[in-house]
Amino acid sequence: MLVESSSMLSDKELGALAQKIERERDFDCGQFRQSYFRRRVTSRLRASGAGDLGAYIRLLDTSGDEWTKLIATLTVNVTEFFRDRSTWEFLRREIGPQLLAKKQRRGQSFVRIWSAGCSSGQEPYSLAMLFSELAGSDPRSLAAVRITATDYDRDCLAKAKAGLYSENEMAGLSRGQLARFTSSEPDGVRMARGLRTMVRFQHLDLFSSVEQRMMDMVLCRNVLMYFTQEQQVLVLKKFALALNPGGLLILGKSEKLKPELYDEFVHVSLAERVYRKRMPEEAS
Repeated sequence: MLVESSSMLSDKELGALAQKIERERDFDCGQFRQSYFRRRVTSRLRASGAGDLGAYIRLLDTSGDEWTKLIATLTVNVTEFFRDRSTWEFLRREIGPQLLAKKQRRGQSFVRIWSAGCSSGQEPYSLAMLFSELAGSDPRSLAAVRITATDYDRDCLAKAKAGLYSENEMAGLSRGQLARFTSSEPDGVRMARGLRTMVRFQHLDLFSSVEQRMMDMVLCRNVLMYFTQEQQVLVLKKFALALNPGGLLILGKSEKLKPELYDEFVHVSLAERVYRKRMPEEAS
C-alpha cells in the first residue's frame, strides 16, 4: 500500500531517515522544520512507489538516482530571472547606483556580492545583468563586479555554470536583455560569455565552516524559510561576518531579520527586506 498521508510517518521514522541522510550524504536535515521535512519525504515515498519508510530506505541503499531526487526535493530549487520584480527595481533605483558611486568615491576596485542559495544561477546572472546595465557605456562607472554564487546542489550548480536555459526559463528577460546578454543555441539560450565571467560558482553548505569575507552585498532569498529558527540565526550571523561595515543583506519577501541580529543591522527597506550592516560608530 502506498503512503497516503504525511501523518503516517512517525517522528521516530523521520529521525532515522534524517540520521541516514546525514551519515551517508553529509547533509544536515536538522536545518529543516519538521513539518517541511515530513512533507518532502512523503512526496518522495509517493513518487517512488515505496510502500513504507523501510522500503524507501532499502531503495536508497540500491539507487543513487533516488538519492539525487531526494536531495533535490528537500532543497526545492525554484527560481527565475529577476524574481520579485519590486526588489530588483529597488536594487536598480536605489542600491546599485549608490554602491557603485561609493566605490568610485573611495577609489576601490571591486564590488563583491554573494548570492547564497543560487540554485541554477538565475539570481547571480540577474545581478550581473543589472550591474552591466547600470554601467551603461561608461566603464568608469562600473567597478569590477565579482559575484560569488553558492549552492549545496551540485546538479543545479552544473547547470548554472553552463549558463544554458530553455526559452521558457528566459521568460523574465526583456527583448533588449535577450539581445544583449544571451545567444541562441540548438539546445536552448546561453548567457553571454562576458556575463558568465562575472560569476564564480561554488559548492557550499551554508552550515559548513567555510566562510566568505569582505562582501558588499549578500542575497539569500527564499532559502531561510526552510530552516529552523536556530539555524536561521546561525546563517544570518554568518552573513553578518561576511559583510563589510555598511554592506547590504537582502532576504526573501517572506523572511525577516531575527531579533538576535538587530544589533548588527539597520533596516533599509522593510518592504523589500533590505538591511544594512551597522558601521562601527553605529554599534548599539
